[in-house]
Parts: sequence; structure tokens; C-alpha cells
Amino acid sequence: MDETKTTLRAEFSKDWAGLPNLITEARLVLSPVAAILYLVNPNKLYWIAMLVFIFVASTDKIDGYLARRLDMVTLLGKALDPIVDKVLVVATLVALSIVQPLVWIPTVIIFAREISVFLMLKRVRKHGRVIGTVYSGKVKMVVQCTAIAFLFMPFTGVWGQVTWAVVGASVALTLTSWGDYLRAYNKK
Repeated sequence: MDETKTTLRAEFSKDWAGLPNLITEARLVLSPVAAILYLVNPNKLYWIAMLVFIFVASTDKIDGYLARRLDMVTLLGKALDPIVDKVLVVATLVALSIVQPLVWIPTVIIFAREISVFLMLKRVRKHGRVIGTVYSGKVKMVVQCTAIAFLFMPFTGVWGQVTWAVVGASVALTLTSWGDYLRAYNKK
């Protein structure tokens, strides 16, 4: 086991400065920025916080694309990319929930799913197996990020109804993808 850890550390220290991994690392550093801006002043900084969130979320595919295109796919990149997504989503949802308590309901559901899937994947990897990304998880991430972006805006009139409809769809997809991962886990 120590030899495996040493090998992984050596690979990580060698690969951290590759362009795709630098992008992933920058995304990790920027992931809590939207949450912090929103908590500092939700009434005035919500637009900036929303734009930072959208920027970080929309750059998700760039690092993976470059890694494949430049033949620079690394264990570090594979490990960091899903962590960045989780930090971005969870940190932002917690900040939104602090200011808008009703948002705690989807936040708790999404957080429970993320922890559960993370632990399932970790356990499967520990036994030398892999569960690939499920399609519903990819769709969930897009709808979830759309819902989060909408939650930055004030809930008024039709906008509030649209926001909660998208949040509802996000929660439904969260539960669907959770079920898909559970089914894949039980097959392994």
C-alpha cells in the first residue's frame, strides 16, 4: 500500500503543472468565490457572484477536452475534476441556503447524493472496479448549475416560479442519477 501511495504522490507532483491540470486547479481555487461574494452582500453582489459561478461551471469541459486533445490525461486530473464540481455546487448551495433558507431543502438532497455517490465510487475503486459516469449524472450537473445560477436572482413574480421549476427538475434529476449509480453499484 505504501508503494502505491508513493507512486501516486510522484505522479501527482509530476502532473500538477500540465495545462489541463492547471485549469482544473484554477477552477478549484475559483469554486468558492461565487459563494463568498454572495455571502458578503447578496443584495448587491448577486450578479457578480452569479457570473463567477457560471464562468467556473462552464469551464468544466475545457480541462478534460484539452487533456484528451493534448494526450495529457492524468490520475491527478481524473481525481480533481469531480472534486471541483462538488466543491463548486455544494459551496454555492450552502451560501444560497444561508441567505434563502428554503434552498436548504434541495441543498440537503443534493449534498446527500454527492456524499453517497462519492463513497460508493470510492468503495468500488478500493476493490479494483470502476463505475463509469452515468448519463443522468451529466444531465443532472447541467440542470443543477442552471438552477443554481437562477437561485442567485431575486425570487419575484414569474422569475420565482421559473426558478423553482428548474430547482425541482434539478432535484428530480439528482434523485434519478442517484438511483442510476445505486443500480450500477449493486451490479458490481
